[in-house]
Amino acid sequence: MIQLCLVCIFLANALVGAAQMDVVHSWRAVDFTFPSSAAKDAMIRTGRFIPKNIALIDVDVWEGHGQAQKVFVTMPRLKQGTPATLATVGLTGALTPYPDWTWHREGDCNGMTSVFRIDIDQCGRLWVLDSGTVDVFEQNPRMICPPF
Repeated sequence: MIQLCLVCIFLANALVGAAQMDVVHSWRAVDFTFPSSAAKDAMIRTGRFIPKNIALIDVDVWEGHGQAQKVFVTMPRLKQGTPATLATVGLTGALTPYPDWTWHREGDCNGMTSVFRIDIDQCGRLWVLDSGTVDVFEQNPRMICPPF
């Protein structure tokens, strides 16, 4: 009986918290700010951009000076077709790779491979947790960049 009460309290708190949230952006399909329409077409053609395979996992907001803010989202490379794994959300909802496209080259261990979690601390620093593993939901997951 006590367990049932605890579950009810937990669910009630979750519902109250959800009721207080404001929806800033929602997507039917994720899109990016590509360098050009030709670049987008090439990524679609080569399988490097498959919108239905992209899953937004984490979000955090950087509160800048005055009214400035940036919304960051993560998209780990769980399946093929995720061209960038950390991005900011623009006013239209399009995602802009952060800090830019050059940080999201597959196989480049000096960039980002598969970002799962982020945190912005009280000093405004962005902390990024990158697993280094891609295609986690595919038949053969691959460790691209092992941890140090």
